[in-house]
Amino acid sequence: MGAPLVKVAPLTVERMGRDGLQLRHADRGPLALPLLGRHQAANAAIAIETAGTLARLGHIDPSDEVLRRGLENVRWPGRMELLTLTGASTAVPADRAAATAGSPDLLLDGAHNVAGMTALVAALDELKPQLSGGRPTLLIGMMRDKEVAPILERLRTSVTLQNATVVATQVDAPRRLGARELADAWRHGASEAHSEEPQEVVAIPDTEEAREHSIARSRAEDGLLLVCGSLYLVGAVRGALVDDPELRDPPRLTTARDAPGA
Repeated sequence: MGAPLVKVAPLTVERMGRDGLQLRHADRGPLALPLLGRHQAANAAIAIETAGTLARLGHIDPSDEVLRRGLENVRWPGRMELLTLTGASTAVPADRAAATAGSPDLLLDGAHNVAGMTALVAALDELKPQLSGGRPTLLIGMMRDKEVAPILERLRTSVTLQNATVVATQVDAPRRLGARELADAWRHGASEAHSEEPQEVVAIPDTEEAREHSIARSRAEDGLLLVCGSLYLVGAVRGALVDDPELRDPPRLTTARDAPGA
């Protein structure tokens, strides 16, 4: 199509905290991005360059303020999303409630391939000093057609998860990997890696039961609860814990056909 190739360097990351990234653009100066993970500096650079390209072509005319507000208001549910467990079985964004005793951090990430898990582990370990400090709990579910062994290998390299309780479950999808198969895969990989400290690994096929078990362990240990391995799993957990009006299905409209006697 004769389209030009534009190469863009990631923005400079000046800080990453629980509230996201503080970035710097060569021309636009400091920028705030409420997403976690240094890889988002590359995504932000691409977004800014795309806007600039569309502006040069005359399609849009974004001001610096519009781009700045756009970055500051980005939300990506289920992707490195940091929440706080509150109430009996509820969670809210971490900027609305600080993690306290009995209300630890919950991190949701839909990472389901090697690259995604690598990014998750890097961000998780960088944030470790700012997360709930007790023994962490990992709730994981996967699809059987994924690179299961390499993905779990990357996850096991996380310093944050070295003594984690691992809860393997299975999602409601035809391609799911069974909870017991997943737990066995984790144990097999751990034994091959000659892990010095044996981890507690449990298989709970029912997603709701696995979620409640993981929450209970996380609260008891005052440690981080990490949910990852599948967007199906992250969606199920998030839907059960987070009241998010922006993600609700719209109410069904009544039509003439639905009216009584129609």
